[in-house]
Amino acid sequence: LGSLEVRRGGNNEVLPASKRTRALLGYLVATGKAHTRRHLCDLLWDGPDDPPGSRSEERRVGKECRS
Repeated sequence: LGSLEVRRGGNNEVLPASKRTRALLGYLVATGKAHTRRHLCDLLWDGPDDPPGSRSEERRVGKECRS
């Protein structure tokens, strides 16, 4: 499939360094619809046994995708 690229107005956009953020962005674009936070967390995080700090990472990833 190749690497993820985002183009706006014919120009390549700079993507976040985080693989998880790029995965979230790609998923949202590919599905073309809104998803609940719970659904997205279930896709990208393992669950209640995630390492400490995963909730703050979840917020950071969401914030990066919105900007």
